[in-house]
Parts: sequence; C-alpha cells; structure tokens
Amino acid sequence: MSTPEGVDGLLQRLADGELPDNVRLAAARGALPLPIRDLMRVQVFLASEDPYDEVRSLAAQALVQRNVSDTVAVMADEGITSEVATYFAADPGTPAPVVEALAQNSACSETALNHLAARHEPGILDRLLRNEVLLIRCPDSLALLERHAALSPGQRDRLAEIRLHFVERPLARAEPDAAPLEPEVAQQVVEAMVAAEEYERESATSAPTARAADHGEPDTEEEQRKHAMFRILDMNTAEKVKLAFLGSAEERVILLRDSNRVVASSVLKSPRVSAKDAEAYANMRSLSEELIVMISNKREWMRNYQVILGVVRHPKSPPRIIMNLMQLVKDRELRLMLKDRNLPETTRQQVRRTFLARTKRRQR
Repeated sequence: MSTPEGVDGLLQRLADGELPDNVRLAAARGALPLPIRDLMRVQVFLASEDPYDEVRSLAAQALVQRNVSDTVAVMADEGITSEVATYFAADPGTPAPVVEALAQNSACSETALNHLAARHEPGILDRLLRNEVLLIRCPDSLALLERHAALSPGQRDRLAEIRLHFVERPLARAEPDAAPLEPEVAQQVVEAMVAAEEYERESATSAPTARAADHGEPDTEEEQRKHAMFRILDMNTAEKVKLAFLGSAEERVILLRDSNRVVASSVLKSPRVSAKDAEAYANMRSLSEELIVMISNKREWMRNYQVILGVVRHPKSPPRIIMNLMQLVKDRELRLMLKDRNLPETTRQQVRRTFLARTKRRQR
C-alpha cells in the first residue's frame, strides 16, 4: 500500500478515522507493504492511539513478535521518531538488545531518554553513559540518571564528569597567546600525526569512517559546549591527534576519552597539559590503565601530591605503581582510604599494610 502523502499522511488518515476497519487491522498486524521503519511508526500509533481495543492489542502483539534484529535496526536508526523511541523505552517488556540499541542512538528523544534513565537492565546505564552526545543534548535527563539507585561508584563519577565538563562549565577557548612549540615537541606532533594517519589508512580498509554532518557555527555558550563534541566527532584520527596537542583544555578532556589509543595518549604528550590538568585526569575513573601509567611516569606531574593521590586511588592503577607510591601518601589520606569501600580490594590491602607498618615503627 502506498499513499501520495507518505506515512505521515497515512497516520493522519488513521487518526481521522478515514480508513476502513480491514485496513486498520492489516496495519496493526504489519501486513501493509511499507518499509519496516514506517510500518513500526504505524503500529506504534495504533497500539497507543487507536480507539478500538482489538486494534490496539493486535498492534502491540505484532510489535512484540517482530524479529528482534529488525527492531534493533530501527532503534539504531538516526531517523527514529520520538513516538517510536518512547514506546519501546517505556515498555518494561522491551527486549534488552532493543533497549540497548536505543540507548546508544544519539538521536533518541529526550522523552525516551527519561524512560531509559528509569530502567534497571544492567547494560543500559553503561550505554547511556557512553552516549555523551545524547546526554549533552538532553542535560535535564542527567538528574534522572544521577538519582538511579543501581548506579555504581564508577558510573556516578562518570556522570559527574559529564556534568562538569559538558554541561556546567563553559567551553574553554583555545589559548591564542600560547608560546610556539619547541622543535622536539613539534616533532612529537608530526610523529603522532603520522601514526594516526597510518591508523586511518588501516581502518579505512575494514570500515569506512563515518563523518558527522556540518553543525554550523555555535552562537550561545551552550551551543559552543555541544559544538566542541560534534566538531571532534567529525574529525579523523590525524586531526584529533593535532587537536590533542594544540587544543583547549576542554577539548583535551573530550579527546582523553577517545577509544583510539593514539588519540588519547596524545593528550598526555601535549606540552599544554599542566600538573593541575593531570590531577583532574588522574581522578577520572573511566581513564584506562595505559593512561594512568603514562601519568605516573611523568615526574613533573608526580611532584603534585594530589596527582599521587589520584593515581593511588584510581581503580585501574597497577599494583606495582600503587606499591611504589604508597610511601608518599600521608597518614590522614591512608586513614580515609581504609574506610573507602569504593577502592579496589587490592588497593585497600596495600593501604592497610602500609598503615600497620607505620604504626609499628612508631611504637618501637
């Protein structure tokens, strides 16, 4: 079945009651010759809005019985409508793969996001927290996620980072008066960009790089914060590496979470990263072990006591590094860490051994 006005016109005619019962029932069953995305729009409308119980029940049943892989594809589609997204996000019986696909879709509506934020499936929260573009676009939903009873300490920290860096703080401007790079640093940039370009070429043979649409120039501070994320998403690896060396503090925070190791590690090689920046990085619980090790190997940063504490407390710090740094931790922090149940058990054991050893030495 096709209509000159498309699926929107079909929905309007259904809403106006202009179509006969046999067509409504066929649409509810999913028997109309429409693309799956459009057909599901029709079925969701009928399951939610049709005045007849039989039609609503039939449409709802057909949506449940649809092949999960087809539904997942619609949930992942950037063209998904708010009505369809909200229907599946709000239904407690929606299969986990469907909800997870929706949680990863940056085009998900805020209403659907609010329903997702209230769900309790184990994988939903992790996927939402990785969908920074969605959370930046819908900052009011952060409050719902922050009240979620099932949040782990690491997830709470991740939410706090998103709120701090992408919602509350204005996007930092690039430093226009920064001194030119030293020759050896410039060489590092070149080497990193060469490595990044090689990575791009290798990746291109297996999967083409998706490029984001042009989002235009931002006008307000809120748009500027969001624009930074969109602009970085639109960059290839070489461009991200260059920005990691030369960009603003806010841009470096975004790039530090990049899944590409070349990009993330380039942030820590930037001459513009200060000990204060390193302190903030060391307290980001989402940071990888590799990056924590890089921070711990930077002598200039490790002269900062707060950086030492951040590395020691970090859940991904290797035990050997914690052991080496533990002697530098003051008694006050050791006592606090003894009571901190968010620390890994191996770290707490090392804290306990260090504290007991110091206590015994004082008693002699």
